[in-house]
Amino acid sequence: MTNSSGMSLEFTQLCNYLAVRSTIKDEHETIRNLVIQAMAILPTEPMQGPPQLEQAIEVLFGVRIDERRLQIAIDHLTASQTISRQPTGNLVLAQELPSQIRQRIDDANELQARVKQKWLSDCHECHPQVNPDMLWAALQEYLARAFRQHGMQTISLLDSSLSALGAQEGLRTILTTIISKTRPTNQAQAVEECLSGFLADVGFDADRSRFIVQLADGAFAHFALNAPPEVARTLKQNLSELTLFLDTNFLFGVLDLHSNPFVEASQELVRAINDNGLPFALRYHPNTEQEMRNTLESIAQHLRGRKWPQAISRAAIRSKTITGLELKYHEANANMPIDPDVFFGPCRHVDVLLRDKNILPLDGNRDTDSGSGSWLSSYQQHIHYRRLDKPQASMAHDAKLLDSVHQRRTNNNSSLEAGALCITCDYALYRFDWEESGRQRIQPVMVLPNMFLQILRPFVPPSWDFDKMFAETFAIPEFRTAGSGSSQAASRLLALLATYKDFPEATAVRMLANDALLDELHKVQDPVKFEEQVEAAIVNENTELIEEKAELERKLAEERIAAEEERRQQLAERQSGAALQQQEAQRAEVSERELSKLQGKLLESEMEATSANDKAKETAKSLHRLVSGIRIAGFIVASGVWIAVVLLLPGWLGWQWLITHQNRYAMQAVTVVLGMLGIAGAFFSERRKRLWFGSAGVLALVVVLLSLLGGPRE
Repeated sequence: MTNSSGMSLEFTQLCNYLAVRSTIKDEHETIRNLVIQAMAILPTEPMQGPPQLEQAIEVLFGVRIDERRLQIAIDHLTASQTISRQPTGNLVLAQELPSQIRQRIDDANELQARVKQKWLSDCHECHPQVNPDMLWAALQEYLARAFRQHGMQTISLLDSSLSALGAQEGLRTILTTIISKTRPTNQAQAVEECLSGFLADVGFDADRSRFIVQLADGAFAHFALNAPPEVARTLKQNLSELTLFLDTNFLFGVLDLHSNPFVEASQELVRAINDNGLPFALRYHPNTEQEMRNTLESIAQHLRGRKWPQAISRAAIRSKTITGLELKYHEANANMPIDPDVFFGPCRHVDVLLRDKNILPLDGNRDTDSGSGSWLSSYQQHIHYRRLDKPQASMAHDAKLLDSVHQRRTNNNSSLEAGALCITCDYALYRFDWEESGRQRIQPVMVLPNMFLQILRPFVPPSWDFDKMFAETFAIPEFRTAGSGSSQAASRLLALLATYKDFPEATAVRMLANDALLDELHKVQDPVKFEEQVEAAIVNENTELIEEKAELERKLAEERIAAEEERRQQLAERQSGAALQQQEAQRAEVSERELSKLQGKLLESEMEATSANDKAKETAKSLHRLVSGIRIAGFIVASGVWIAVVLLLPGWLGWQWLITHQNRYAMQAVTVVLGMLGIAGAFFSERRKRLWFGSAGVLALVVVLLSLLGGPRE
């Protein structure tokens, strides 16, 4: 089912739910958070009571909560003033709450958007032909179904009565179902690689790891909310003492002698138990120790006795079919040549290595063999029905381990109070135990590391390393390794290729990646025929390489011809462009010359104008000096004549009144001064106002001075 935006409804509900909480908390607190978020997401919807909230929560989160529990949540939120009831009867959130809830939702949406953009970008680089919208829709469906299964499987550890394993699918089955819907069908392989790579590469992307962890927490919390109250109480109360049997593959992972997606989970689980003082006793069965030693010796025997070129080891590392201890050796040998006996030397003391990690052998042996035969028979049928490849000795060990743990397990529905469980990385063994235990109506005992870690998350302080490791556990072995049959064939093939001198690494990688070849080699037991088939495959690879080389040379020749043609076109375009540029340059040169001429003429005109202006100024100055001289000379002559007239005229005319006047000098002086001022004003017109109107003060001063002199003496 999809919503209006094209997203998987189940995926949308899961994403909405993860925004509510990150770890399992009190059931009532979870319901209160769901009520708050539903009201924040749907602010315009009238929420008057439990019926409306029940419907909204079911649509948004896919969770059905009865009205009684919703009413309890409403009463608590009302009492704490988180919500209030309006006069219309509608419930509303406190004013500051919607923005806080919206921020939490936005953070979750932004994380999803970053994960989507980065993943689609990575997919486009490898498979640009795949439609990104179709790819994201397929991933949504895949994640929704995968985490729905994870939530159901994990919650069943707390209450086995909730188990629905028979109706569940493996991740490979889920992926195959989704791939079958791919259109066009020729893109199915590309879509499969992208979807499986989303989980397989999760450890390299912090945002993707956080996204996966949130989805897992949300799925687990989703099913826990619908579980009986006893489940929630189990998560809140103190953990009970529990004996954890550790399977062979888990122990190899703890010792870093294996290569599967659960290695880091195995190591982190042991660290979490030891560092946090959880009441779990870590034990291994005597048969498990013996199987570990037999496995180590078998692989060492296979590797020793020949020299392993580093090129072959590098090819083994790049192959998806070489796994476990053999892959660990090739990783070390590719870095620095090492003899197999030297590499496996420390492994002879596995009991000491395990004791250092507080993993001890089982005390005593109170087991009976009454049930192991029945378990073995059913297990063999299960392996045969599912067409799995497992050695008889390995199946016998698994059956004995199953029987031992079942004898110690109590009938308590909760696995955390079961008394004994077994942690295994073997998905086939885990699935068989849950199916067979369901048929026998007994409690199962096998648990995968990622499920047990999900249970422990509320009791372990969160960290980036823990989240990264936890997220990686979802890429279970079926995505990262092939079946044991192909692995055995690849190991034999690798050993044979090591006998060839200077065998090309690229050819070895191609052969190890050839699933059809490995399937055929797995059916061949005769060493001679095996070698013949390998040699035929090498010839075929070389033939294909020759054909590919010829094809590459042909394409290279075509590309060279095309490149030469393109070069000629570019040369012609450059030549044509050069001619145009030359014409433009010539036109620009002519224009520049004309501009230079005009600028020269303008400069000459400016210089001539400047010279004429200077001459005019000089002429004006000369004229001004001449006029000034004439004015001064005229003033002096006129003033002299005036003074003579004033002084001599009274005598000539016989003006006795003046000649005998007591102020004669003052009167003549005033007359002289006034006359000279008038003459000066006539000759110097620009100073006329100051000479005429400014003479009053001077005249008054002259009169005063001359009055002191008086007139002629009697």
